[in-house]
Amino acid sequence: MPCVVFLKYLKITGKGEDSQGKFEYSECKEVKKETCPHCGGEEIYAHGYYHRKVSAMGKDGARKRLKIKVKRYKCLSCGRTYTQSCEHIGLKKNQRRNQRLNDAIARECSNGVSNKKIAEKYNMSASAVERQLHRSHENLLREQLSYPCPIVLGIDEHSIHRGNTKGHKFAVTLTDLRNHRVYEVFEGKDGKTLEPNLRRLKGREKVKMVCIDLSSPFRSIVMRLFPNAKIVVDRFHVIRLVIETFLEFCREDEPGIRWQRGITRALRTKGENLKSKQKELLEDLFRKNPRIKTAYEFKEELCKLLNIRERKRKDCPPLIEKLKEQVWLLLNDAPPIFQKLGKTLRLWFEPIIRMWRFTKSNGITEGFHRKMKLIQRRGYGYRNFQNYRLRVLIECGRLFYCYVQKRTIK
Repeated sequence: MPCVVFLKYLKITGKGEDSQGKFEYSECKEVKKETCPHCGGEEIYAHGYYHRKVSAMGKDGARKRLKIKVKRYKCLSCGRTYTQSCEHIGLKKNQRRNQRLNDAIARECSNGVSNKKIAEKYNMSASAVERQLHRSHENLLREQLSYPCPIVLGIDEHSIHRGNTKGHKFAVTLTDLRNHRVYEVFEGKDGKTLEPNLRRLKGREKVKMVCIDLSSPFRSIVMRLFPNAKIVVDRFHVIRLVIETFLEFCREDEPGIRWQRGITRALRTKGENLKSKQKELLEDLFRKNPRIKTAYEFKEELCKLLNIRERKRKDCPPLIEKLKEQVWLLLNDAPPIFQKLGKTLRLWFEPIIRMWRFTKSNGITEGFHRKMKLIQRRGYGYRNFQNYRLRVLIECGRLFYCYVQKRTIK
């Protein structure tokens, strides 16, 4: 099928071949009478030409390399020279690819294809692919911060691999938990760098719910910058804290457990999910050390209470009283390591009890973090944070959907 790139305005005059492959010689047809762009004069004459190499894609998806003969003119009125315009065939000044080909490159980047594979496919450099990706989403990146904040927001941190440099740096992810999309990514996790970025967000006063982990800096920032939002603690982080505290107590009380992976895994597993061999291991351990048995039963009861989900308001008061009893036992009738857990639960009591009414969690954000790790692995790390942010917003956020919508409208 022939390539219908510039079929109307280009005249194919021959074929050739160079180190990059085959190409076609072509010549621009004049759409209208040429006039001087400097003075508007109509008295012009030919003043030579040059060949412009471009890559193009047609409506049928076929690609061609063209060597276009572009004419130069000189104006008799003002004496200045100028080059024939190629905008009527879809080529702006210094542009080496037509818009349809640029859109195809940006679309493949949005689908998660690496720069290297795209560069090999379209016979261009990886840096050119990256530049085209930024150019395609340049306006959308500026508009990103003008979007209002989601009503239900998830905030969590993750690490970024820096590529060839040693060490890691951190970034904070803001997730729209209602629509399951990444809203924004900010560099740094401390309050000095995070707070100025959050202050720039529009519609902060309309946020109703913010889900975070057990981070005191996050909590203080949310209370200052999101005045009408209620804070909810992510259930996973609370239960993980309970289990880790219990395992630390077991290692202190029975030092040999540290080197026995089978027992450690059994102690971490829910009682209802234990296999027969794991039950036998725990029975032997509980027979030797009754203190671990008591702590295990308490851990199971507390985790079962924290795992309760989607309760109505009238069902919550008995659960609150039961959690208060558990916290009191931790503070007054437990080893020192459990007392530390009790202080944390007491400090975060209100955000914890809201878990029973709140249907969303930061599990959505953690899922996006896994996808972000794949993005980092595909790029062998990112030293430039803006390149990383662009990739995340395209593949995990709303940027790609806006780009497709705008290109469709045009």
